[in-house]
Amino acid sequence: MRSCCETDKSMRLRAVTEPEQVTDCYHAFLKCIINYPGVEQVENCRVGHQGRCFKDAKVYWSRELGVWLYPRETRNRSVNAYWNAFGCQDPYETHNLNIVVEINFSFDGSYRRTSGVFLRDDKGDLLVGHRGLIRSGKKRFWNEYTGERVWISDEGKDAEIVAVVGRICQDFPVQVARFIKEVERIKNA
Repeated sequence: MRSCCETDKSMRLRAVTEPEQVTDCYHAFLKCIINYPGVEQVENCRVGHQGRCFKDAKVYWSRELGVWLYPRETRNRSVNAYWNAFGCQDPYETHNLNIVVEINFSFDGSYRRTSGVFLRDDKGDLLVGHRGLIRSGKKRFWNEYTGERVWISDEGKDAEIVAVVGRICQDFPVQVARFIKEVERIKNA
């Protein structure tokens, strides 16, 4: 039997692009991660990489999974997005946290320069995809990535390949942690 985070290879996935639906999807994404057993809030962290740093950040940390999340909304950049930085350092050991990967979603779901995309399958289940946009480069990501890749339909046509981060369900945070550690492996290779 499949876990709830595995995808059926025959299913068609389509991007969620309606603003209200993106907002609902984002709230489900955050709720699933933040409410995972053992997730704690850690305050007064510094989150950043390559010249960008957010001081006094509140992160959500899972010791069990070995990952943290720093979510925020960005409204003053070229794209308005739900910005989500993830990393693997223990915030109780260091408050200077390096970002491994971002999974960001544009508010309206249509801006393809954000790394994240919400997906729906034929049954209406919600999944999260990643476009392979990482600091080490998209080409490097796709050359090294060993996880599941799928074509998604965007506005009725096959638009692009995305990495499947996971299906939003009870064990979604486990899938996110695997994805973060896979990106960390790619960046450190």
